[in-house]
Amino acid sequence: MNVVEVLLGVFGMVAILGVGLAFVAFPEEMLKLRFAHLRSTRRYITSTRVTLYRIIGLGVVLMGLLGLFGFLF
Repeated sequence: MNVVEVLLGVFGMVAILGVGLAFVAFPEEMLKLRFAHLRSTRRYITSTRVTLYRIIGLGVVLMGLLGLFGFLF
């Protein structure tokens, strides 16, 4: 494995972690982006969807961390 492959792998895993952290930290904003084509997004942002987005984000963060450590070590 050369240096370019290692850097691309690390940057890819960091990008996955960034997406997961965005879902965990800002689930309301992610839901607004999802329903941006509608006039009013207020009724689509429910606590159940926010919780679901946080769980999905935690799963993505966990997969990113496992991938990063598995790739590096």
